Amino acid sequence: SLIQRGAKLVLQVSDVVEELPEVIRTALQPETSEGESSPAPPDLSEESRKVLAHLAPDAARSVDTLCAATGLPAAEVMARLFELQMGGHCVELPGMRYALKRALREPT
Repeated sequence: SLIQRGAKLVLQVSDVVEELPEVIRTALQPETSEGESSPAPPDLSEESRKVLAHLAPDAARSVDTLCAATGLPAAEVMARLFELQMGGHCVELPGMRYALKRALREPT
């Protein structure tokens, strides 16, 4: 019934975002230009920078995925994720998955 009424399959955040009005989509865009990543804050440890480099605002990562990507043990990744959450750099999502926190811009 939902499919007949035009429901869309949602696999990732971008599937939802593309259905939003243009004004809201623009406000949700990261402040950096395409292909350019924002620099990590200078007060982060090298391990935290490694973890932060593997986080994205639109793709949640599990602790196991981050361990494989960074080469750090799970306890270290968890400690770094906690540090990043306290610093406002990432958020924990359901299922112990983590994503980069995206700053909202005011629509122009």
